[in-house]
Amino acid sequence: TAPVFAAMILYFFLLSAAVAQEHLHPIPSISVSCPDTVAGHWECGRQIGHVFRDRIEASLSDPGLQQGYLATKSPGLARDVFSAMRETAKRVYPLYFTELEGMAAGSKQVLNLMLYANFEQEIGMATAGNRSNIQMRSSIAQADHCSDAFINTGYAHNEDGEFVDFDTIYFVRLRFYGSSGESVDEFASINYPGRLPGWGPGWNVHQLSWTSNVMYAKPSHPFVDGVSVTFVSRDIAGAQTIEDAIARGTPKGLMAGQNLNFGSFRDGRVVTVETYTGGLSNVLEVTAAVSPTFHANEYLRMKVPQDEADPHLTSARHRRTAFQQTPAPKSVTDLVNFLGDTSDKEFPVFRRNDTTQEFTYFTVAFDLAQGTVEWYRANPRQGKGAVLWREWIKRGDSAQEMQQKEGQPIAVFT
Repeated sequence: TAPVFAAMILYFFLLSAAVAQEHLHPIPSISVSCPDTVAGHWECGRQIGHVFRDRIEASLSDPGLQQGYLATKSPGLARDVFSAMRETAKRVYPLYFTELEGMAAGSKQVLNLMLYANFEQEIGMATAGNRSNIQMRSSIAQADHCSDAFINTGYAHNEDGEFVDFDTIYFVRLRFYGSSGESVDEFASINYPGRLPGWGPGWNVHQLSWTSNVMYAKPSHPFVDGVSVTFVSRDIAGAQTIEDAIARGTPKGLMAGQNLNFGSFRDGRVVTVETYTGGLSNVLEVTAAVSPTFHANEYLRMKVPQDEADPHLTSARHRRTAFQQTPAPKSVTDLVNFLGDTSDKEFPVFRRNDTTQEFTYFTVAFDLAQGTVEWYRANPRQGKGAVLWREWIKRGDSAQEMQQKEGQPIAVFT
């Protein structure tokens, strides 16, 4: 059909741009601030949905996602799981649910379709092997999310996924305030279209940063109700400390695990946390004694069943092998350099349509010692020419003071 043909032309055009030219594709952003009320959360969601409606429409039009959503509209397990998750999200996270309602209204999308996009991984796990349902995308077909390398003073992250979202992601600065104008919830993060803010890499006003990695657990009895990683991640964005973030990231109703990575600029700590169904977790504090270390999409410390047939799990193991074969990184610059590695042609660390048809959307580096976050939109081995932007998370270090004296612009939370 004409739309499919047009989509194919766009794909190959963007592919050639991303691979051959390697110019820096922009990531648009929005700053929104609303009262910390039901109406305020709806309005902030509406503003985000309205500004990025074209990107949201493009992402939610994905045929695989549409096919999965179709399964929730017919009698069967998929519909039962979706209905249960919808009611649970509305009860446990009412304000975040309201944000999605506003986002759906602003982007003129069906709310249930948007909710399905936020529940997709969990519904895929719950219905895996159920032949009575239309075949749906599982986490195998979703974004691979991602690779992280750590030292005790910082960490860096490659955000990987399907090509469809290479130029649909956007950046959100979101603030909710109380009756006296004080900040109640204030953070900034990469946003996937139609998904709740906070699921992508970001940081908040408490100088807490985060990234995450999709995990390929295969529980023998997957949950058929509970909370999704997108809602959990939205809640993490409001955490004040690493311990608070871990508690928010491991509720008993967690249906699918993920690997959570945190850096506290305030406390000078880096922590990586494997989480699993039911809120189980394993916490690794990245001290000097265990620095450097690496994590991707494989459970390394928790002894839980994994989907061994999943090619993304194979990719994760290849990326870990590449890290083990690399001279031990001693700085955040070294971490960033490693994340540009392409020595494994089938399963590289930095990806441009590799064996699993994944792309590295960007590399982000959190340097706790310098107090900065740096975003690379091309292979970071290209150096500063690959940097899309850089800003300060923590005030008052000597490097920042030098920048201020030189009159260079900075962007920080106030």
